[in-house]
Amino acid sequence: MDEMQRALIEKQCERLSIRFANYVDQGRAEDVATLFSDDGSFSRAGQVLDGPDQLRAFLEKRPPERVTRHVCTNIDVNLVSPNEATGVTYFLLFEGSRAADSEGPLPLMSPAALGEYHDTFVLTPQGWRIKERSAQAVFRQVEG
Repeated sequence: MDEMQRALIEKQCERLSIRFANYVDQGRAEDVATLFSDDGSFSRAGQVLDGPDQLRAFLEKRPPERVTRHVCTNIDVNLVSPNEATGVTYFLLFEGSRAADSEGPLPLMSPAALGEYHDTFVLTPQGWRIKERSAQAVFRQVEG
């Protein structure tokens, strides 16, 4: 595999990481589910969601007044083989709540969390997908 092919694969995996954050923030549960392989999983806060159907169902239960923004950076993808890659993405999570009839910006508070996504990406017939994603908080805002 030449450097151009490697760079293209790394970019495709980076895009999956960014789209995951954007789709979650936009409430696009179906689109989030399509980023995962059929046997993909997402773990967060001690909970493991196996397969796109569990992930979709979890995201569809998200309260409509919850507003989040994930700021992703330091995305580092490493090709393991022509069909598999691993990656780490740092994220800042901002969250708030919006009444259904309110508009405009929400009050800006400190990030709710700073963490890392640890990923395994695989090449499927549909293209590169997330096989495993684990969200790990490094810092979390403390109440009180």
